[in-house]
Amino acid sequence: MDRVTRVRPWPTSLAAIAAALAFASPAPAQPEGDVTLATLGDALELDREVEAMGDDAVLAALDAERLDVRLGALRAARWLEEPERALPTLAGLAAGDDPDLAPAAARAAGQIAELLRHDDLQAREADLAVLDPSPWRGLADDESARADLRGIGARVAQVLEGLRGVPAPTE
Repeated sequence: MDRVTRVRPWPTSLAAIAAALAFASPAPAQPEGDVTLATLGDALELDREVEAMGDDAVLAALDAERLDVRLGALRAARWLEEPERALPTLAGLAAGDDPDLAPAAARAAGQIAELLRHDDLQAREADLAVLDPSPWRGLADDESARADLRGIGARVAQVLEGLRGVPAPTE
């Protein structure tokens, strides 16, 4: 009498193979930088992620190797607890020649400049050294820079000059 081997139905066999491969595969390597910033687009999601990561992690992501991580960090910069801390790095990126980073950095700085208020800076005892308008004035005066970037540079410089020049309120 021949022994008959029963073959499992096709879908069950595939499920078993897929499960075996899933457990046998090594975990994918984590890419450099925080890719979460690169994948989030919604402002509310960015705000939550920045709050979870903290300012230092987002500021570090501005210097990441991967372009998508850097662009994500630029989009997230306005949501920092102390967004003025990003301005020196943004100034360098905005004055650079990268066609993706320069305009994104300038836009981020423009958004941050619109948000800054003297009373808030004073209440947080913010470091006014990061409010140096000279790199932004340099971008505004750079005739080789794109016109839109020069305009943003002039606006950011004007805001920063105003914030540094505002006398402390008297009581």
